[in-house]
Amino acid sequence: MQIKTGIDILDLRRFKKSLERRGKKFLLTFLVEEEIENAQNKPVSLAGLFAAKEAVSKAIGSGIWQADVKWHDIYIYNDELGKPLVELSGGAIDRYDKMNGIDIDISISHEKNYVVAICVILTDSKA
Repeated sequence: MQIKTGIDILDLRRFKKSLERRGKKFLLTFLVEEEIENAQNKPVSLAGLFAAKEAVSKAIGSGIWQADVKWHDIYIYNDELGKPLVELSGGAIDRYDKMNGIDIDISISHEKNYVVAICVILTDSKA
């Protein structure tokens, strides 16, 4: 087994400025409608989704727009208790499969002006 990690931190003030300037068009760059609705238009929640997608892209070893991984290939949603979960598709699931991913987990947190997200992927070390 191997553990792959990715982390991202975001300045919420900067994110809010981009959101004020570009509105929903900005959000649709990296989120799908359902993610926007689930975040209930709360800037801190929307920023958390951005940071989570960045963290996932780093954990799969590509970043966004590398190895055919796109923002919408990473879908973030919550279970019934509010824990964030990840669903991969497209280039992101291809990367995950190539690394023999077994499990993927994320966590998102915020404090005053910052949002942070971490992704941990457990892989089969035989890959």
